[in-house]
Amino acid sequence: MSDLVYSLVFGGAALIVGIIVLAVYAAFYVWYSFVTYRTLQSMNYDKAWMAWIPYVRYYALADVTKDEGENTRVLGSFEVPNWLYQWAWVLPLVLSIPKVNLPGFLEWAVRAAFAVIFLGTCYAKIFAWHDGVSEDDKRGIGIAGGIFEIIAVIIMTGWKKEDVIERPAKIETVETPENNDFN
Repeated sequence: MSDLVYSLVFGGAALIVGIIVLAVYAAFYVWYSFVTYRTLQSMNYDKAWMAWIPYVRYYALADVTKDEGENTRVLGSFEVPNWLYQWAWVLPLVLSIPKVNLPGFLEWAVRAAFAVIFLGTCYAKIFAWHDGVSEDDKRGIGIAGGIFEIIAVIIMTGWKKEDVIERPAKIETVETPENNDFN
C-alpha cells in the first residue's frame, strides 16, 4: 500500500479518536455543570447559573461556602480573608494563559495546592452540610473531591433533587482545659 493510503487510514483513525475524546469531555462538562448547578440551587444560591461557566463555578462554590465575617477557615487549620477565598479561582485561570510559563513542577504544585486547599475546603463544607456532620468528618473526601473532581460529581449526583443543603448555625466554642488539645 502506498503512503497516501496509510496517511488516510491513520489520519481517519486519529480523527475518530479525537471526536470520541471530545464527546466524552463534553459529556463530563455537562454532567459536572448540571450537578454543580443543582447543588448550588439546593443551597438557595441565587447565582447557581455560574455553575455552567468554567472557572467562574469556583467563585460560586467559594461564595456559597465562605464563612460569615471577614475570614474563612480553610481545611480547619488557618483562616484566609473572604475576598481571597472567593477569588482564588483566578490562579488556575492565570496559569492557563500561554505567556505565563512556570517551570512544570511549580505549575503542578500550585494547581495541586489550589485543588487541595480551595476546592477541598469547598467540597468538605458542602458534603458536611448535606450530611449534617462536622467539616472535620468530611475533610478527607472533600480533599479527594478537590483533587479528582469526578469524586465530588459522583457524590453530588447521588443526592436527591429535593435535598435542601443548609449552612449550620455557627457554634461558638470557648477554649477550656477540657477541649484544649495541648493538655
